[in-house]
Amino acid sequence: METFIPETSPLPLQAPSMFIWVLLVVTFWLHFLSVQILLGGMIITITEIFSGKSREQLMEGLKRLPVIMAFVINLGIPPLLFLQLLYAQFFYSSSVIMGIPWISTVFLLIICYGCLYLARYEKREGRIPIWLCISLIAGLTIAYFFTNNVTWMVHPDTWQAAYQSDPIGAHLYPGRGDVLFRWPWAIAPAVTVVAVWLWKARSWGWLSIGLGAVGGWLFQQSLLEQNTWINSLFIIRLCLDRFTCRAAAYCASGRTDLPVGRSLGAAEGDQYGHSP
Repeated sequence: METFIPETSPLPLQAPSMFIWVLLVVTFWLHFLSVQILLGGMIITITEIFSGKSREQLMEGLKRLPVIMAFVINLGIPPLLFLQLLYAQFFYSSSVIMGIPWISTVFLLIICYGCLYLARYEKREGRIPIWLCISLIAGLTIAYFFTNNVTWMVHPDTWQAAYQSDPIGAHLYPGRGDVLFRWPWAIAPAVTVVAVWLWKARSWGWLSIGLGAVGGWLFQQSLLEQNTWINSLFIIRLCLDRFTCRAAAYCASGRTDLPVGRSLGAAEGDQYGHSP
């Protein structure tokens, strides 16, 4: 089947393509970091609730989460605009193919943001974890839809068959293996945060590394020739795991004395948190 790719816009770019590419990488990195802090912060706060901590002990984290969400949204707009400038014919085509799930991300974002405020001002402690769980599920679903869109974007050979089978725009990427590995790759740092907080770096830490490695390999196989900036983001993600752990744990609990060094392998223990 012939691969159909729309023509690029005849209008010239407003700046050199390399400059836009650099802005894309930098702004996406900032957005990526804020997303990991948000997801990790929500998971940590939920863990603290079920561990029996009082509302007063949770307030620091509950107050910070809506602020972090604001950073997630505002830092997510610039890379989306730069992506549309450089890869418009790919991005718009993939968005049309999965139009219904893609538009639903707006409503999921409203739910995610709103539930954080409901948890922040909820007077009944029993409902706080409910709002946080709804917010977390909405956030993970948004990440899943974004992963589907990017996967559609780099496989133009699948567009025509998908559109002809159902032009309504309700498709998720048929290669579920690709998506189900790339999605955990995107949220793996948040899993690492939970590993640090729960002192389970041996089991959870290896899970994070494994998901990141497999996801990175899949990204490299499908995107290396077309979008090398993704591979740069993969390297950045690995380098930022340590910082994200401390930042998310601090934002969720208000504590700065977390045993990050111990659980990630500082002088007082090995990489699994074992004492020397």
